[in-house]
Amino acid sequence: MADIGYEDPEGHAAKLAGITSGDAQAEDRLPQSAQLYQMLFASHPDGVVLTVEGKIALINDRFAELSGYSTEEAIGMTPSDLVVPEERERAGERVQALLTKGPAFPSTYTFVRKDGTKLPIDALSRPVQHDGKAAIISVVRDISERRRAEEALLRTGERYQHLLEVAPDGIVVVDGAGVIETVNAKTEELFGYGREELVGRSVEMLLPERYREHHTAHRQTYTAAPYVRTMESGTDLYGLRKDGSEFPVDISLNAIQSDAGTNVIAAVRDLSERAEAEKGLRRSEERFKVSLMNTPIVVFEQDSDLRYTWAHNPVPGFTLEDLLGKTDIELLPAGEATRLTELKQQVLRSGKGTREIVEATIDGRLGYHDITIETLLDGEGAIVGITAASFDITERKQAEEALRALEEERYRRLLEVAPDGIVIVNDAGVIETVNARTEELFGYDRKELIGRPVETLMPDRHHQLHTAHRQAYTAAPHARPMGQEMELYGLRKDGNIFPIDVSLNTMRSADGISVIAAVRDVTERVVAEKTLRESEATNRALLMAMPDMIFRLDRDGTYTGFVPGATSEPIVQPSELLGRSVREIIPSLAEEFLQAIGRALDRQDAQTLDYDLPYDDELRSFEARINAYSDDEVLAIVRDVTARKRAEKAQRESEARFSTAFHDNPVPVAISRVRDGKLIDVNDAFLSMTGHRRAETIGRTNIELGMLADPGAREDVTEAVREHGTVRDFPAQLRRKTGDVLDVLATVTQIELEGEPSFLTTFVDVTERKRLEAELQEMRDDLESKVERRMAGDNPYQLTFREFTVLHLVAAGKADKEIAVELGISVYTVHRHMSKILAKMDSPSRTEAGTRALREGLLD
Repeated sequence: MADIGYEDPEGHAAKLAGITSGDAQAEDRLPQSAQLYQMLFASHPDGVVLTVEGKIALINDRFAELSGYSTEEAIGMTPSDLVVPEERERAGERVQALLTKGPAFPSTYTFVRKDGTKLPIDALSRPVQHDGKAAIISVVRDISERRRAEEALLRTGERYQHLLEVAPDGIVVVDGAGVIETVNAKTEELFGYGREELVGRSVEMLLPERYREHHTAHRQTYTAAPYVRTMESGTDLYGLRKDGSEFPVDISLNAIQSDAGTNVIAAVRDLSERAEAEKGLRRSEERFKVSLMNTPIVVFEQDSDLRYTWAHNPVPGFTLEDLLGKTDIELLPAGEATRLTELKQQVLRSGKGTREIVEATIDGRLGYHDITIETLLDGEGAIVGITAASFDITERKQAEEALRALEEERYRRLLEVAPDGIVIVNDAGVIETVNARTEELFGYDRKELIGRPVETLMPDRHHQLHTAHRQAYTAAPHARPMGQEMELYGLRKDGNIFPIDVSLNTMRSADGISVIAAVRDVTERVVAEKTLRESEATNRALLMAMPDMIFRLDRDGTYTGFVPGATSEPIVQPSELLGRSVREIIPSLAEEFLQAIGRALDRQDAQTLDYDLPYDDELRSFEARINAYSDDEVLAIVRDVTARKRAEKAQRESEARFSTAFHDNPVPVAISRVRDGKLIDVNDAFLSMTGHRRAETIGRTNIELGMLADPGAREDVTEAVREHGTVRDFPAQLRRKTGDVLDVLATVTQIELEGEPSFLTTFVDVTERKRLEAELQEMRDDLESKVERRMAGDNPYQLTFREFTVLHLVAAGKADKEIAVELGISVYTVHRHMSKILAKMDSPSRTEAGTRALREGLLD
């Protein structure tokens, strides 16, 4: 809780009821300011706590409410007492870092309240001095509502992702402009792209070039008037894979409306023959082998016992025969082998891949290897081992370590002048290194400075003169201390110029001479800030620690004071705000604010306003808490709640999107409980397929409804899902309400819905496909019977069985493509058979050959 701090570019400390960080003699306090900040301390909507030398010394009412401890009970406790045991060590370490190194960034902890309940909180802290003792001011915020919204959004997203990833067809979600927003794993498989190659690109990349212009017009027409288009549309459609090959597809379409516009969901099904898919797989494997040739990447596979079963390009010192059948324990030193084995076993247990940099001593040489490990699956999806790719990065690692050693040597020298900005410049005047104080002084990030001329930090009028001085100093370097009364100026990134004093020293290395410059800001502002720090340090520190914007307004709505929040950017600058009215700054909300100000002053009761304002080209949400400060002034504490509002909106939209994707999905889907098989939900496509009404299905099992032609099939599927997690294309028969039996392929995945193990099942109706396959086989059998009868007679041209078959279909008037489909061969094979037939019959054309065969009685 106490490790959160803020950057303090102006060097402010803090003082609250005796807390000081400046001169111990500076005890002046402004009564009006004390009243202001005491009231802020008591009425702040977040908990505020002061710890002195690690013990709680003061809390406000909100902190007592959050922790459950009264002020008397809390005083004397340590902040670590209030967090869960597993976070206490980290909290203690952060406290020490905060006291020794200064402010850090906000952190999240888990409070253990007095009654034992747990509460997630964000803590913002700042180191201060209290009566000469080390102290910390912390602001504690309850984030339980935000956490619940984030968790609800995550659960909804997981449900949507489960449905998307288990779909048996490729799913592509496209926005109104035709840009791909989401794809599933099946889409990657169909088209050969990784999803990172598809998301953000035009959907026309998945179509052959000849279709793209017409498709763009069709897509725009569909987006303007969307409707549900199911599979089996009868349209000849083709997809284009990444490797340039085309394949026939069928597509169903649906549309989703959201605030962002119309999104189109396309379900894509591959209609290619299985044999062509297998040939494509073999070609892909060959390309994989070729891509690995002559590369330094090591690729290997190991079985579930982590014995090597295959390797490509073994590392120097090992041959393939050295590896096969052995484990890392047998090949590497004990410590290195143990670490590598644990890494691979973790992948086998979790089923999740990993990428690590590991050490390995091979052929007597210690090296570093960047290794990526993934699971190796069998045809059923079970993990049977691991597959990995490794790349030797030893040289890069050694170079990094050498560079790191050089940087450490330079930083050790910088410790001598660390309170000032440090700039190290090479003999060409190029900046090599800067410290954090330099970034603070000049307003640059060090990445913006390193590699640029040192004159970047000086006004333009000094560039030419400084270049000459720098070259003379490098030629004859000498130590130059500060305080030589030279008139020097620095140039900040924002264009402001400020007076500085600089000391110079040199450092010699193998790369040449480097100049070390210590830069100190000597503007009068430093003196003014010191005076302010001594007089109002406590109040300033508290304001700097508060994360919200604070406005002071009079009864007429005129701004009389403004403090930007520690984690907020002001909507306007103080100079543009003070003395002006809310009617000028926020005219659309002025009346609402003035009424709230009046109520707060008249009733002496806090008022709360929620409102939206455009800021940085977006609409942001704010929450204002208005408290009476005096008889005629109020304090408005304004908090940016945009993130919370967006999370709540995103949750609602995600739930609506999941509902649409489920119920309007053209693929039949059913969700049932694992423990009793009762249906939890079904979509419209499932009801259409089975002929049942929703009221008949929900709360009943498939067996009770008589849907399963074989009731024992559910036990088989349940056992398979328990073993493999997901079962794809499980053949089954479903009985419709009318009694008709459908042949289906079911894909079943176990998911969690509201803590209940459930089955998500999708169905593909293959009844018609099976009927067509049977008719086709019957036609083939009849044709083969005719050819065999003819082969038994005269065969003057010495035609083979297959050539007789092709000639028979040619005589029947079949085209080459029809012959290929009927015989289950490629068009190329049909052409080859036809060439042989024409040669044997000495015929000039296929038509003449078919006619002659009929005339001569070769064919029935």
